[in-house]
Amino acid sequence: MEELEIGDYINDINSYHLHMFGKHDVTTKKLDVIVEKAGKVDANYAAQIEGYCSLLGEYGKNLRLYVLCLHLILSG
Repeated sequence: MEELEIGDYINDINSYHLHMFGKHDVTTKKLDVIVEKAGKVDANYAAQIEGYCSLLGEYGKNLRLYVLCLHLILSG
């Protein structure tokens, strides 16, 4: 916790934010840029995960077809 310098602020998160903003010269504009970049990263990951889910759905459909074909072949 000392790495985050939060020890003196454990019960007062607002004071902690003000301390960190002052220490690192964070302005509202800089924070807006950080939040915007984080949102873009979040949207990028969401799109990637959506693509993976779609791909897995297609794999699932194909697997069901293979199993059905195998069942028909084996039950002959």
